[in-house]
Amino acid sequence: MGTYTTCKVENCERQARSHGLCLLHYKRFRRGSDLLRPPRGTIKVCTVEGCERPVLAMGLCNAHYVRKRKGQDISPPIWERKINCVECGAKIGKGGQGRCRPHYKQYLKKTRSRELVSMLGGKCLVCGRKYPIGVYDFHHRDPSTKMFSISYHILNKSMEELIVEVMKCDLLCANCHRILHFGGSDEGKF
Repeated sequence: MGTYTTCKVENCERQARSHGLCLLHYKRFRRGSDLLRPPRGTIKVCTVEGCERPVLAMGLCNAHYVRKRKGQDISPPIWERKINCVECGAKIGKGGQGRCRPHYKQYLKKTRSRELVSMLGGKCLVCGRKYPIGVYDFHHRDPSTKMFSISYHILNKSMEELIVEVMKCDLLCANCHRILHFGGSDEGKF
C-alpha cells in the first residue's frame, strides 16, 4: 500500500479523498459551507465573542444560530430572561417586564393609567390641580354612551378600546368627582 496524503485544510489529519480534502471537508466544499468550521461535537461553548452559552449548531448557541439562519446580525448582546422578580425576588411565572404576575399587573395598571391621564391633560378639569395618578377618576360626560368602567377594565381591555372610552370622559380628581355626583357642597346631608 502507498502513502496517503492528508487533508489540505489546516490542522486536519484525515486522509484526503478528493480535491485534496477529506470526506468531511469535501462535503462542506460541495455544499459551499465554511471549511474551517470545527467538526460537530468538538466545540462546547458558542464561538461568538463574549457568549458562554452551550453550542446548538454550527458552533453557535441557540440564540446566535437563530439569528444567523434569519440573516440577522449576530453581534448584538443576547437578552437574558430574568428568573426572579425585580420587585420582590419571587420566581417569575406568567409575568412580564422582569416581574412576577402581581407586580406586572400593578406595573401595567400604573403605566396605562399614566398614559390615559396624560391624554386628558394630566390635571383635574374642575379645580385645575395636578395630583398623583391614583387620585384621578374618569367621569363620563354622557352616561348613556358608557360601554364599560375604565378603572375596572384597565387590565382586561386593549389600549385601543380604553382610548376610545377615555375620549368620552373628563378627567376629575376624586374630590371634584364626588362633589359633582353628590350635588354640591351641602354639608348637612350626612
